[in-house]
Amino acid sequence: MFIVLFLIIFVSSRHGLQKISPRDWAWILLLGVVGVFINQWTFFEGLVTADSTTSALILATAPILTGVLAAIFLNEKFTPRMLFGSAIAITGIYFVVTKGGAALHFEPGLLWIVGTMVSFAILIIITRFYHNGIALLSQRFIQCHRFLLYSLPAIFIMDDPVTLGRRLASYGVF
Repeated sequence: MFIVLFLIIFVSSRHGLQKISPRDWAWILLLGVVGVFINQWTFFEGLVTADSTTSALILATAPILTGVLAAIFLNEKFTPRMLFGSAIAITGIYFVVTKGGAALHFEPGLLWIVGTMVSFAILIIITRFYHNGIALLSQRFIQCHRFLLYSLPAIFIMDDPVTLGRRLASYGVF
């Protein structure tokens, strides 16, 4: 909520809010769902059971997947140099995840983290595919706004609902 309020003030005072067509809203909605809602949901679900170091390594492969997806969907080149670097990175991550063994064992949390990495790569591809003249800051504002709207129902129906602190100083971090 604080981020959305900050962005409303910042974007409207600096850049003004652009008029957005219904087609643009559809793209921004997709960006918000994939890049904010699904990404954050899978990330937090994954970190419940996954090791944070291994999770960070898996998330570090997002540029590799983004490069592959860009070659497929945006007709960009995936050079031999990129392929070689990707192979080295994936090999290193494999040895860390398997702890040097031959068996690949995925905890459920790591599968959630893979989902986070995939959703981030898809977000980058959609963002690069869709650049219809809407300022990037305005896109991010709308994505955060949509994320807040998507998340509010979930916040109130969770088993362990979020509570706000009573001390105002606690919010100084935001």
